[in-house]
Amino acid sequence: GTVGSAFFEHRILILDFVKQRLAIIGKGADLPATIATISPAIVYVPLAYRYGHVFVAATIDGRKEPNLIFDTGSSMIPLFTGHKWWRELTHRRTDDPSNSTLRGSAWGRQAVLIGAPIRGLLCIGSACLTNPVVYCESSHLPNMDLDRYSFIASGVFGNVAFDRRFTVIVDISGRRLGLLNGSLEFPNN
Repeated sequence: GTVGSAFFEHRILILDFVKQRLAIIGKGADLPATIATISPAIVYVPLAYRYGHVFVAATIDGRKEPNLIFDTGSSMIPLFTGHKWWRELTHRRTDDPSNSTLRGSAWGRQAVLIGAPIRGLLCIGSACLTNPVVYCESSHLPNMDLDRYSFIASGVFGNVAFDRRFTVIVDISGRRLGLLNGSLEFPNN
């Protein structure tokens, strides 16, 4: 993203996708007491912070996947992955005419993404999507080729799983991702 995850290493990011608000808790500060009062409703899942990225485990079609990067700046694509895993998840070839195609700019170059639905659920904690479209890059841009990254990253997920339903707390220093069903202002609404 524009700000980058390094900015949040010692800050807490709160993304309220229900009310479309965000908050940044100051450097070294804890969650405010008002949030602590609803803490039983917040479900935390562990996160890892490696290579400047936030990694969160997910369950995809019943299979545990520990190496997904959470990109808070991605709001259109439920899941992006490399070609090999894309074929396993979708049971398709990239030249299948029923695939969807997205075009956009990535670091000043034209990127072409190929998408197809997976069978089953994509779940990050309690946030699940049924048969979401997963994308892979088909224009051979090296910065988008997850199969060739210098570190293990099986995919990237964004905000689609949380949109209009959840508040997300990204606490890198606490190594946790909090999920609240609803808004912080009105939990479970």
